[in-house]
Amino acid sequence: MPARLPDYQTLIATGLLEADRKAVAGMPKWSQNLYLSTKAQLRIIDEQDALNRFKWYNLAEGLDQNTIERVLYYRYQGALFFIEELERFYFLPYCLKGEIDEYGRYLGIGPLPFFGKSETEDPKKMGGTEWLTAMQRKPIYDVLLPEEVDLEHYLNGAVLLCDYSKQISQTGIPRQQLSEQIISAMAECIPFMRTALINSTGIEGMRVDNEDDQSNVVMQSAIMQAAALNGDKWIPIIGRQEFQQLTNGPTAKAEEFLLAMQALDNYRLSTHGLSNGGLFLKRAHMLEGEQEMQNSATSHVLIDGLENRLRFCDIANSVFGTNMYVEITEDPGLMQQQVIPETDGEEESEGEENA
Repeated sequence: MPARLPDYQTLIATGLLEADRKAVAGMPKWSQNLYLSTKAQLRIIDEQDALNRFKWYNLAEGLDQNTIERVLYYRYQGALFFIEELERFYFLPYCLKGEIDEYGRYLGIGPLPFFGKSETEDPKKMGGTEWLTAMQRKPIYDVLLPEEVDLEHYLNGAVLLCDYSKQISQTGIPRQQLSEQIISAMAECIPFMRTALINSTGIEGMRVDNEDDQSNVVMQSAIMQAAALNGDKWIPIIGRQEFQQLTNGPTAKAEEFLLAMQALDNYRLSTHGLSNGGLFLKRAHMLEGEQEMQNSATSHVLIDGLENRLRFCDIANSVFGTNMYVEITEDPGLMQQQVIPETDGEEESEGEENA
């Protein structure tokens, strides 16, 4: 019997050649793994949802919306202060540097770099970040009248902002950390769904005696996969190996994993105060009253964040003479339907007379 050359095009398409293995090995780990890749994508989506909940206007020089919301997302809290030498404003995380009052509020803070650390020999050059650790600012917690503001407030004061209302401690958990485990659970649903789909195709194990038989099985598996993708009904199989079932018991349907992922995503959106379909997904249409209750619960989260940001703007404007303002970004799921006012008959009659 003449030797049969393998179908290299099929093997290349299935990624079984050594060149393809080397190419995959050189890729980042997250791109080689479906779970890690899905988790990376979901983390980006979560950050984008958090950063775009609010719209900032008339920010002070040196600031932008993305910087403020990123500091809050990854560090929970930040401080706005002015640096005279650079003639610009900064919004950075901070730590306690001094005493606390009877309410547990910081009476002195020290700004911290957002990410990383850089050192220079001369801190006065401000070429690194260690000059921040040597800086101290006095927090301002109330709106000041024009006659109360002086140069000391402007140069050595700071206005603090938290992503959400403080709990017992003056420090909170960043949303990035709060969402991490939810994102991990959501990312698991995609590989589980894929495994359920693979199991539904009837994959089985084959017992072999040596490596030669193993290579033959691998080749036949690649041919079978190519036949399934191409819609070929009949393929030749050479060998007398025994098949062995690898799965045990019934597997869940793929749609169950997608429903679980959708429910987790709705829960994630609710933690940001964004509209969602609710944690429990009904197969029938959601009643209007249930939808209103869900929107009310999510709006409370947004209102809490909005009030903190508006309070921050009021204090900062009174101290630094800025005109900053923030509002909730329009969410189609929370926007009420616009009602067109009914016109009375006078306008219609006037139009007819003009005609």
